[in-house]
Amino acid sequence: MVLKPLTSSLALNRTHIPCLCARWNLTFSRINTVAIKMKIIWVFMLLKADLLVRGQDCTGTYSTLPDLERRARNYVLADNEGYVSDALLESKWYKVNQYNMPTNYSNLDIGMCGTYFPIWMNGSIPSSSEGRVTRSACIISFFDLCSIVKTIEVVNCSTFMLYKLGPTVQSSGYCFDSIKTDAAPGTAPSYKPNSAFVRPELYFTTETGLAGRQFWKPRLWFWCDFQESQKDKLFYSIAWYVNDVFIKQEDPELYTSRNKTNLREDELIARNYKLDITIKCIVRASTSVSGFLGNRTASAGYWMGVQVINPNVNVQQGKTAIVQLRATFPFGCSTAKDQRDPDCFMYVQMYDPYDAYNCTSSSISVKDSSLCGARLPGLTYTQQSLGINYTNVIRNMTITTKDTNDYNPGRNRFVLKLVTESTLVNDIIGRSYLTDVNVVVQATPSWQGKVCYSHIDPHMRTFDERYYENQNDGDFIMYRHQSNKQEVQMRTTRCWGGGATCACAVAVRAGGDLFMINICSTPRLISFVSCAESILQVTRMSPNLYKVFMPLGTIVDIIIWYDVYLNIDIYPSVKDADETLGLCGVLNNNPADDFKLPSGLQESNNNVFSTSWRIASANSFFSPLNFSPTLWDEGSYLCVCPAALNTTPPTTASGDRSTPLCSASLYLSCTKKVISQGKPYSCEVRTKRSETSTSRIKELERISIKQSKEVDPVLDNHRLQKRQTRNYTFQEAFALCSSIFDANCTTTAFEGSLPENSKTFKNGSLSDCALDIMYIGDSSLANVHCESYRSAVDEEISRNSTYREANPGVVNSFRSTTCISNCNFHGDCINGTCFCHESYIDEDCSVSLNVYPDLDDTFNGGLCKRDDMDCCGDKPIYGIRFVEGITKQKSERFERYANGTETVLETIVNNIPVKNKYEGTMNVPCYSRKRRSTDSRNIIQTFVSGVRVYLTNDGKNYGSPQAYFIYDSRCQGVFNATNGYTFYLMNGTCFIDDVCYNDSNQNPSDSCKTCQSYVDPYSWTDGCTSSKKSPPSSPDNLIIIVASVVSAVLCLTMFIVIARVITKCFFKKEKEVAVTPQSQEITSPSNTRFNQSAPNCSQNNVPDNEQMMERERSFRNNELWEGRPGTPKEISFDISQTPLPN
Repeated sequence: MVLKPLTSSLALNRTHIPCLCARWNLTFSRINTVAIKMKIIWVFMLLKADLLVRGQDCTGTYSTLPDLERRARNYVLADNEGYVSDALLESKWYKVNQYNMPTNYSNLDIGMCGTYFPIWMNGSIPSSSEGRVTRSACIISFFDLCSIVKTIEVVNCSTFMLYKLGPTVQSSGYCFDSIKTDAAPGTAPSYKPNSAFVRPELYFTTETGLAGRQFWKPRLWFWCDFQESQKDKLFYSIAWYVNDVFIKQEDPELYTSRNKTNLREDELIARNYKLDITIKCIVRASTSVSGFLGNRTASAGYWMGVQVINPNVNVQQGKTAIVQLRATFPFGCSTAKDQRDPDCFMYVQMYDPYDAYNCTSSSISVKDSSLCGARLPGLTYTQQSLGINYTNVIRNMTITTKDTNDYNPGRNRFVLKLVTESTLVNDIIGRSYLTDVNVVVQATPSWQGKVCYSHIDPHMRTFDERYYENQNDGDFIMYRHQSNKQEVQMRTTRCWGGGATCACAVAVRAGGDLFMINICSTPRLISFVSCAESILQVTRMSPNLYKVFMPLGTIVDIIIWYDVYLNIDIYPSVKDADETLGLCGVLNNNPADDFKLPSGLQESNNNVFSTSWRIASANSFFSPLNFSPTLWDEGSYLCVCPAALNTTPPTTASGDRSTPLCSASLYLSCTKKVISQGKPYSCEVRTKRSETSTSRIKELERISIKQSKEVDPVLDNHRLQKRQTRNYTFQEAFALCSSIFDANCTTTAFEGSLPENSKTFKNGSLSDCALDIMYIGDSSLANVHCESYRSAVDEEISRNSTYREANPGVVNSFRSTTCISNCNFHGDCINGTCFCHESYIDEDCSVSLNVYPDLDDTFNGGLCKRDDMDCCGDKPIYGIRFVEGITKQKSERFERYANGTETVLETIVNNIPVKNKYEGTMNVPCYSRKRRSTDSRNIIQTFVSGVRVYLTNDGKNYGSPQAYFIYDSRCQGVFNATNGYTFYLMNGTCFIDDVCYNDSNQNPSDSCKTCQSYVDPYSWTDGCTSSKKSPPSSPDNLIIIVASVVSAVLCLTMFIVIARVITKCFFKKEKEVAVTPQSQEITSPSNTRFNQSAPNCSQNNVPDNEQMMERERSFRNNELWEGRPGTPKEISFDISQTPLPN
C-alpha cells in the first residue's frame, strides 16, 4: 500500500508540527482520558508515516541507473554500439542525478534513447512536497505511442530524483534527459574533443592501523584525459563504463577540476570488480554545470589486468618453456611509515584444476625457489616518489614437465589456470583469474629402456648401450647431470690378486645431500654423510640392495656382493635426456658420441675415455673435505599449487591453502607418498646444530680418514683368485653362461612374455658373465649376472604401465616367483619372499649361522674422552654380518684401577639395533665411577672404564670382541700397543677421586692439600704439616733414565729388522685388532705410570709378521703416541719407572 500525505481534519503539514506538538504537551498534562491518549498515539503514527514517505526515501544508498548518458533522446548510437535493454533490469530504486524521464512523446521514436523501444512517463514530474508518487510508463512500439503500460514510482528529493523501475520487454529501455533550467540555453557547445583515453594513476594515502601506527596504503584512480577547448571556458561531463556497463557520471566540471570526476578503485571494488576489466570514459562539453551537453567523445577501452602474452605453449617432455606475463596497470604495497620498505610483489599462481597433484601422472610445474607462478613487481611509497615505474614490464614464468618415470605420461595436454594471490598490494587485485594457459607436451622417448652400469670388475655400459671395460683404479665420475647438481661417483681398487679392478664404493650426490656405500676398507660404511636438503631418498630393498631416488627421477640401484664388490645400475629419467656426462656417456640414443671427454672432445679409446673421468681427491666425495656439497639451485625447484584449487583460502598465515609445494625432488612435491618400495633409510646428519648430527659428522670424518689409511683393502682379504683350469673362448663362455641362466635364473622362465627391452638386458648380462668366465676359469660369478638381469627386468616393468596393464598375470607371476639375488641359492622364493634353508638367515638368506658376526671398530675408534664428548648412551659399532632382529651382543662393563687391576662389573646380553649389515648400536651405561679402599694405605681408584662387546647370531658362538674405553684426556694418555690400548698418567698431573689435577692444584675443600704427582699422583699431599718433597733428580736416576731410553731404542730397532725379515719369509695374514685382556692383574712398582709396559725383546716372544707390520706402520704414522703431549720423540712418561725387559 502506498502511503499518501495526511489530509485529515487536523490539516497537518510541516508548518503546523512545532505548534501542534506544544499543544499536545499541554493537553497531555491535563487530560487523562483513555480516548484522548489513543487519539494522540494514532496521530503520531500518521505523522511518522508521512515523514517516512517524504524524507526517509531520500537518505538511503541507491544504485545509479546504468547507461544514463546514453538514454537521452538526442543520443545517437554508433554503428557498432549495442542497444540499451532493461529486460533484465533489477527491480529496485535507482538514483538518476540530473536526469528526468520525458513526460511526453514529442520528439520520441523507435531507435531513440539508445534503445530500440523507448519508454516515457505519462504524467508530470512530482514536486518535492508530494513525496512518493505512482506514475505510468509507456512503451513506444510500431503501432502505438503507449502500447504497453508499466507502473513506476517516483520521489523528488529536491537535489536528485529517485525512480523505482523494474524489468521491461525485450529490446526496450527507459528514456532519461538532462534537466533543463532557465540558465541553460537550448543549444549545446559545438566543441568536441578529438580523442580521449583512460590513464591509471597510483597514489598513496595515510592510514592508521593497530596501536596508532601509520602506514601508506596504495590506491588507484583513473583519469579521462582529453584536449580542452582553447577558445571557450567550458564544463566537461565524464561518464565511466566498465565492461560496457555504466558506472557513474558526475556533474560537469571545469577542466582544471576534472579530478572530481575520476573513477576510483574503491568504486570498482564496491561493484565487485577485480582485474580483467575494460574501462572507458565518454566526454561531453557544456557551457554551464546544468547546460545542454554537446557531442560525445569516447575513449578506447583500457584493459586493466595481468596479460598472458603467450597463452599457447609447446614444451618438450623433461625440458622447459617460458610463459610471459605483464601488468598493464601500476600497483603498490602498503608500508609502515616507521619501518623499512618490504619487497613489493603481486604473486600469480598457476594450477591445473584437473590434477590432484598426487604424482600418479605427469603434470606441469613451475621452476622457482618458492612459487608455483611468477612475481610481478609493484611499488612502495618510496619507490613511487622516485619515479620508478614497472607498468607493462614483462616477467617470465618458467614451466616444465613433472614426470613420473613411467613411459606413459598419462596426459600431454594441459589447461592451466592463473590466479593472483596478494596481501599488501592494492585491494582490487585480490584473487583475480587470468587467461588460461594451454600447454602441449611433446614426447621425449630417448630415455626409455636405458640403463648405465658398472658390474664386478667392472664391466661398463653407457646409457646408449656402448659396452667397455674399465680396468683402472681410482675415483671416477660415473654420472653427472649438466644442468643440475646430480652426480654419482664410484671408487675402484685392485682385486682378484691385482689383475683387475673392482668397484667397492659409490657416492650419490644431489645438491647438499650425499649418500655413500664404501666397503673398500674397514670399517665398512653405508650412510648418508650429508642431508642438508633432504631431497635424496634412499630405500633398503634388502640387506645387500639399496635403491637411491634422485630428485630428477634418476634411480641408482646398488647391490653388494660377497661384502667385497658393488654392482651399480643407474636408470635415467626423462630429465636426463641430452644432459648426462661421465662414464655413462651422453643420453641421446646415439652410442657413437658416448665417449665424450670432460673437455667436450670425442674419444674412441675406452681406456683414454675412462681415465679422463678419474678425479683427484680434492674433487672426490670419498674425501671428508667434500662431505658438505653445494646446495641445489633453488631457482630450479619444482613448484606446484594444489591448494590454489580452493577459491576461499583462510586468512591465517598458518592455514594458507595457497602455500605452494616446492622441492628439488619430483617425489617430494606430491600430495601423497610416492615411494613405497623397501624400507626408508634414515639420515642422522640433517642439521649440524643438533648434538647427534655433530657427533655423527665427526664419526664419519674419522671413518673416512681411517679408510684412507688402510694399507690392505678389504678386497684382498676376500679376493677371488684367478684359477684358470682351461682357456675359454668368448663363444664357449657365453654358451656356458646361457646354460647356467636357463637352469638357475628364474627370470628366464618368463622369456617371450617380458618387455621387449628385456632381451637387451639379458644379452648384456650374459656377455659380462662370459668375460668373467674367460678370466677366472669358472662360473662362480654367474649368480651376480643373473641378478643383474632380474633387477633390470623388474625396473623395466615398474616403468612401463602400458605393459603392466596389458600383462597383469605375467607381472604378478614374475614378482611372486623371483626374489632379490635369487635368495643367494640358500632359500626358496615364495610370493616374492625368501624362506631360508636351515643355517641361513637374513632377508635374502645371505648370512650363514656357522659364521659369527665380526667387529671391526666402535665409536671413535674405541676411545672416548669424557672431558670432550658424551661417552654414554647409544653408540655405533662396526663390523660385518649384522642381522636385524637376530644379532645379539654380550656387553661387559668393566673398570680398570690405578693399581693396574681390572674388574668386570656386569655382563648384559641383548639384541642390538641394526642400522645395516655393517653397523649396529651398543648401549653404554652411564654410571658414576667410585673409589674403594681396603685400608687407609691401600686405595684402589678407578682409572678408566668402558665396555667390551662380543657379537653372535646363534646365541652360542661369539666373534672377537671390541673394547670401548672412557677416559679423561686432561691427565690420561693412551698408548696404541699391538695388544690393545694402554693408558697412563701424564707427567705433572694427578688423578684423585676421578678428577684430573695439575701439579700444585689445591684441594677444592682443603687448601692445605695439593696435587704433588712426584709424591703421590692418586692422593692429595698435605703441604701444611708434612715436609715438601722435591722431584727425584739424583745422578743414579738420570743414569737409569738414559739407559732405559737407549734400551728402548735398541729394542725398537730389533723389532723393525725382524719384521722385515719375517715379511719376506711368511705370507701375509689377515690383520687382527689386538685388545687388552678383559681382566688381568698387573704388578707395578711404586709411583709407576699406569699399565705402561715396554715391549718384550726376548727371542721367545717374537711378534708374528702381522703384528710386526702393524707396529711398523703405527710408528711411521705416529699412532703410538696418540693423546701424549709433545712430538712422538718427546716421551711424556718416566721410563726409569717402567719395567725393563727380561
